[in-house]
Amino acid sequence: MFIKPNTLASNFNLGQPVSEFIQFFTCDYALAHYKDDLFLELLIDFPASLQKSRNKRKSDFLAGRYCASLALKYFNYKNLQVPIGTHRSPSWPTGVHASISHCNGVAICAMAESTRLDYLGVDLECIDDVSAISGDIKTSLLSPSEEQLINSAAMLGSIDKTVSLSLVFSAKESLFKALYYSVACYFDFKAAELVELEPTKGSFTLSLSKELAHNLPRHKKIAGRFIIWEGYIVTCVYQLSCN
Repeated sequence: MFIKPNTLASNFNLGQPVSEFIQFFTCDYALAHYKDDLFLELLIDFPASLQKSRNKRKSDFLAGRYCASLALKYFNYKNLQVPIGTHRSPSWPTGVHASISHCNGVAICAMAESTRLDYLGVDLECIDDVSAISGDIKTSLLSPSEEQLINSAAMLGSIDKTVSLSLVFSAKESLFKALYYSVACYFDFKAAELVELEPTKGSFTLSLSKELAHNLPRHKKIAGRFIIWEGYIVTCVYQLSCN
């Protein structure tokens, strides 16, 4: 079986009132069981640009779009397809903010009505994969103050340093996914900094290191939540709408 349910979504409790607005849809998927016919079986459009890709790329895409189709169905959309948009990012229908992530056989889609949130991003990482990143990438990922923050948390025994490194990486990936549609350009890890980390609450705060848009000024604080689940870390970045 290619697709199987898992317990990830039920473990990601963001607390009130956010949990009322954001819905998570997740699955396990097995690359060994992938075949092209699964797109038809799961009622997911098979993009022409993907058809000559490796099976891993196709299975990642299929699992992510399958979770997205479940999310769209939950929000009562008739068209459950999510086309590939600009820069290969998902092209979501009007009325929702959403985000997809997948890693090592697990996929997740987070979705909320756009009247409830200004933006939404989710990221899923295998902790062992992130812990193996090279020194150069680590230098581009962490500022000195972030290094001090995660070292302090590790010394207090509230969170392992390897997990903290994965958290920073994932949180900034979630931030990019959340803000890309507003900013419409790429920005790197240095565009934001982890300034607060509360492991017991599963929460963190990022601060923008530079202005990304008129409504995203330097020093703007952005909230996030995280969980550790079966060797993975999942982060979610969001902004409640003021409307």
